[in-house]
Amino acid sequence: MIALAATFITFVAAIDQAAAADSVPRRPAGITVHDTPAGEVFADDNGLTLYVFDNDTKPGVSACVGECATAWPPVKATADAVAFDDWSLVTRTDGSRQWALKGKPLYRYALEQKPGWALGDGGGLWNLALTSWTFLQRATGRPASGPPSEPPIALPPVPAGITGQKSAQGPVIADYRGMTLYTFDKDTAAAKPTCTGACAETGQPLKAPMAALPVGDWTILAREDGTRYWAYNQKPVYTCATDSKPGETNCDVGAIGPWHALKVQ
Repeated sequence: MIALAATFITFVAAIDQAAAADSVPRRPAGITVHDTPAGEVFADDNGLTLYVFDNDTKPGVSACVGECATAWPPVKATADAVAFDDWSLVTRTDGSRQWALKGKPLYRYALEQKPGWALGDGGGLWNLALTSWTFLQRATGRPASGPPSEPPIALPPVPAGITGQKSAQGPVIADYRGMTLYTFDKDTAAAKPTCTGACAETGQPLKAPMAALPVGDWTILAREDGTRYWAYNQKPVYTCATDSKPGETNCDVGAIGPWHALKVQ
């Protein structure tokens, strides 16, 4: 009986390990995955965040050469590397080979020195290599789950992981999952989030990556413990615990507040 129980436990553990392995995107040797508040990103073997470049528009060609490649080192592939799935190879002007994901060459940012940093992403030409959505969708602010035929929601400059989403109240600003973001009436401009304790069971402040920089109307607030949060127009932003899918605005019950969905202006 004991031996049978042990065998069953081993079997269950093997299933759990297989499920965990299936949840990790397949990738080349030397490419890792790590979590950030903006979403799960691809990184190099040291955990340093990887990026894609909007100017890389010609398939199989990197537009980042010379001084650009000094500031944004390409993610090199070995001579025997073989393309597979969404991963392809780019031959650079110096003859070296570079990994590309979904046709977009991958780079590091030379000024980043620690895992979890996102100094290079400013909502402009350089974008985080997020595992969960395509880079075209990142540029247009459309979550990966959105139908390809659906017109993108135009957004001003936004940090990594901020998207536009359709809702019953009209277009709203959302996180990388498409979950609506909110402001809280009790917060004041340029002050740290005040929704704590029991309140935090309803609204969770949106964390900002370590060393993230302000983008447009988006700034960063910090608590005493060093945790960093995003603010929009100087007000902390939150997700709503009762929103279960993209486009829901369950925390916004109208003018009475205290929660208000962030509308796309």
